[in-house]
Amino acid sequence: MVENPARFRVSPDVASRDIPEGLMLVNLQTGAAFKLNQVGAAVWKRLDGSSDTAAIVKDLEKRYRVGRDTLVRDVEVLLRDLEQQGLISSSPT
Repeated sequence: MVENPARFRVSPDVASRDIPEGLMLVNLQTGAAFKLNQVGAAVWKRLDGSSDTAAIVKDLEKRYRVGRDTLVRDVEVLLRDLEQQGLISSSPT
């Protein structure tokens, strides 16, 4: 079960570019660069403020052959890391 009902939005201070392996992100305030694999890029593209963790996981379950528990854990870790790096923000539902 997904516990986090928050909705996530990409920071306006982030530039992104599709690459063959996934997505490159640059925090324009710090200059720090980050690379997401294809699954991470699929998560990133859902961060428009309308999707919570459960919706993101549900979408990924349809696209990838990965167990739900693994998806939940990986998505929650990714979202936490992106938020700690200032790349996304969360808001309560």
